[in-house]
Amino acid sequence: MKKSLIKKVSYGLLAIPIGFLLLFTFGEVFSGDFSGFSHLLQIVPIVLLMLLIHKKPLVGESIIAIIGLFFGIFYIVRNPSNVWAIIIVESLLFLPLFISGLIIVFSSKDKKFF
Repeated sequence: MKKSLIKKVSYGLLAIPIGFLLLFTFGEVFSGDFSGFSHLLQIVPIVLLMLLIHKKPLVGESIIAIIGLFFGIFYIVRNPSNVWAIIIVESLLFLPLFISGLIIVFSSKDKKFF
């Protein structure tokens, strides 16, 4: 596959958790709960990592894959919710990060980190 298509797929996968968090932000703020703005703070690291991916794809995607895997496992261990809630949150927040990271890391022919 072309590098540009791989990058677009990777960015598209990163748009899933951003859209999910924006959905909660708008829903909470428009219902009168201004603590919904805290979801914007959760979006900032993803956007910063997207900027890093633009400059150094292999480093940024490696970091994002590790973070997605770590937070996914941490969420499963620390969350006492039912199984379906865990599956939905994992598939919308952490799995896209992990898969996005793996796409660039495994498709990169140039394995230089710096």
